[in-house]
Amino acid sequence: MNADYRVPAGTQLTHADIRIGVGNIWRELALADGDAGRAPLGAGLWIFVRDHPEHDRRLRVRAGDLLQIGDHVVTVLGIDGESVTLAFASPSLEPTIRLGVTA
Repeated sequence: MNADYRVPAGTQLTHADIRIGVGNIWRELALADGDAGRAPLGAGLWIFVRDHPEHDRRLRVRAGDLLQIGDHVVTVLGIDGESVTLAFASPSLEPTIRLGVTA
């Protein structure tokens, strides 16, 4: 199943057995080479997998990151300062961040 979700900061998304909370959206100044206007937006994600608390994670992401969470590949489509847009897709894509989560 493919699905896109816009998740406002301070809220969470539930997709199948996965919950993803979103927050701490700000510019990543360390990646700006001294130019704050070029700093990409980053966001904190809190990932919870039902019945598998050992796989819960908190990580920082930027637009374009691919995550593998169990059988799901999640793409961070965009971060707009108030929300994060995530796309769930089949696991045919190669993730950039592997969480090692099995559902």
